This record gives sequence, C-alpha cells and structure tokens, in this order.
Amino acid sequence: MRVWLSPENCLETQRPHRAHGCDNRPDLHGYDLGSIASALLFLVPDFHLSTFMTSVVTSAMVLGQLFGAFAAGRISNTIGRNSTLVLVALGYAAFAGLQGLAPNEWFLTVVRFLLGLAIGISIVVAPAYIVGSAPVSVRGSMLVTFQIATTSGIAVAYFVGAALAGTGSWRLILSLSAIPAVIACSSSSPARHGPLAPDERTA
Repeated sequence: MRVWLSPENCLETQRPHRAHGCDNRPDLHGYDLGSIASALLFLVPDFHLSTFMTSVVTSAMVLGQLFGAFAAGRISNTIGRNSTLVLVALGYAAFAGLQGLAPNEWFLTVVRFLLGLAIGISIVVAPAYIVGSAPVSVRGSMLVTFQIATTSGIAVAYFVGAALAGTGSWRLILSLSAIPAVIACSSSSPARHGPLAPDERTA
C-alpha cells in the first residue's frame, strides 16, 4: 500500500476549498449547454441560417467539449487543478460574453467551440479536484451534487429562455452566463496543485 503525499497535495488537503468559486459552478456549463435551444428561435431568422449552419452552430460546443475532455488531463497535470479551474472560469466569462457580440454565424461558431473546450476541461478536472480535496465522507455526495447542478443549469436555461422570449434577444440569452462566471473568477485565486489526489491509497 502506498500513500501519495506530496507537498502540493498536503497544501491542497489543508485548503480544500481554494477553488470553490470555479469547481462548484457546473450550473454554468449546464446553462451554456441548454441556452442554445431557446436562442435558436431568434438566432436562425436573425442570421438567416440554413439547416446546415444551424447544425454547425449548435454542435460546435459539443465538438469543443470532446477536444477539451481529451486535453484536460495533460493541462491539469501541467499547471495544477486549481489553476486549470480558474482558467476555465475565465474562459466561461470571456466566451459566453463574446457570444452576445457575434457579428456573424462563423464568429459565433468559433466562440462556441472555444466555450465547449472550457466546458470539456471542466467536466474532467472539476470532479478530480473534488475527489482530491474533499473528505472521504462527503466525496460521493459532492460528486452527485456536481451532476445535479449541471442538470439544474440546463433546466434554468430553459426557464430563462422562456422569460426572455419577449425580448427576442438571443444575444442576451447566450451571454447571460458570463455574469456568474465573472463572479466565480473573482472568488478564486490560482495555486499550483499536483496531479495526484491526497490520501489516495493504491495497491
């Protein structure tokens, strides 16, 4: 039996909530995933999108998630989980806000792909951070809460879309998540943490 205790991991154990603002905001990427459903009602006629371009704009974020998930491990091992999550929150804020400024469908597609990258990294690194920093007694419940928050974010996106339907503003619907993302960034500070979870015992 081996106990992985590096200086970085000891630091992470002592301060388990250092990245609280970032790793506990799965509702943000839930919202970003769900908001396009309502936004398309106004986006399609505004940009005169064909069926093909509608599919491209919609699926760009999912494609970005795929690449982000593949790259997440290497990134977090290089700069640390907490720093990765801070960068993810910055990405949420920047790319969500840029959606509302998109001058055309191609700009919007690229921004949504980059937002998907941030989401893909988050859904891999955030649960790993929780496992590596939370006490064993609450790890399971925290991971369940993470998943519930993601689903709740999707549901919130539908309610927000319904509430803002009268405005006809797809820009507002898509970019609204930038506000809580900025708040999440302001509540976090970068710190390098090792890639191994504390107190993990392996054979």
